[in-house]
Amino acid sequence: MKRHFEILVVDDDPNTLEVCCASLEHQGYQVAAAASAQAAGELLRCSAYDVVITDYRLKGQEDFGIYHQARVQNPKSRVIILTAHHDADAVVKALRVGADDYMFKPYDITELWDLVAHHLHECAAECQSAAAPRQFPALNEEILKMLWIMTHDIKDSLTSMATTLASLHKDSLGRDGDGACRKLNELYSRAKRLIGMTEDFMGKATSVNGEVEIEHEEMDLREDVVDPVLDELCTELRESHIAIDNQLDLMATNHIPVMGNTIWLRTVFRNLLKNAISYGGKGCTVAIGIKDNASVFRVNVFNSGSPVPAQYRGRLFSKFGRIASDGGSRCGSGVGLGLYLTKEILRKHGGDIWYEAYKHGSNFVFTIPRNS
Repeated sequence: MKRHFEILVVDDDPNTLEVCCASLEHQGYQVAAAASAQAAGELLRCSAYDVVITDYRLKGQEDFGIYHQARVQNPKSRVIILTAHHDADAVVKALRVGADDYMFKPYDITELWDLVAHHLHECAAECQSAAAPRQFPALNEEILKMLWIMTHDIKDSLTSMATTLASLHKDSLGRDGDGACRKLNELYSRAKRLIGMTEDFMGKATSVNGEVEIEHEEMDLREDVVDPVLDELCTELRESHIAIDNQLDLMATNHIPVMGNTIWLRTVFRNLLKNAISYGGKGCTVAIGIKDNASVFRVNVFNSGSPVPAQYRGRLFSKFGRIASDGGSRCGSGVGLGLYLTKEILRKHGGDIWYEAYKHGSNFVFTIPRNS
């Protein structure tokens, strides 16, 4: 793999450029160096590099200019942005424009090797997938369709069960038999949880091939999305002793009007809330906030605890990318489509999502257009 792929390193700091190129060449990679934006542009016109490592701000070049040139030359190029620790805003901007990863300078050489190896491994997997026989994608598509249909039928049955349980629970209130009432409530909560799981599976089945179909309708973000998911996960939140700070209750208006799809946006909020539960751990605090920025709503889901390690943040929204709940490099449970699917859904809605690390917590922020 090392001899097959080409890497371009761009930095107008000669020391950084020399160290970066030498360390990658030591690993056996084919590396080209550019000490200016002009030199990088000439190299990009001559070759489609698989990985481009570039300082985000170069003399005589607009921010992320090399990123855009690399994408034009080779849309499949993996672009890693280099920036200083004091310029963390550049990271948010880099992820918003679509960069694949980032590193703070000065960086550890081992971290650089791991990051490059990760992206070259993904390049190799994509090349192998592109070369696969044509019948395999068609077969996979049929299997996914079957899975979607099965999950849809299961969801309909669960919804019917939940409706019946809710009716029984309502009828039992005020009567003798608190134990039976509690059991009905527990069964109702479990049914809602299973409905949420089937919605997630349906979304993941349709997103594996990169297609997320969204039908928009007028809706209320709090009434149709946030409150139902909080209700769905109330048992899990209670058992994990997690405190919810729902700042949506402090809004001057109860109405949060958006155009979207209820099931898909519940999938977004469910994924973020489940991540907050998983990574925040037992006893953490989860804060849900919102800002009305005229044309868009800016929503955030924050959890206290340790932030995601820096070397993994750039791949949080990548397809099949998984980070363990302890912050390590081993894979966690699931197929790693949660945050990838979340980003795809929000982009289909005209919004976006990014991650912000805090000293004692993690914050996922997403935007969604306002329905004015």
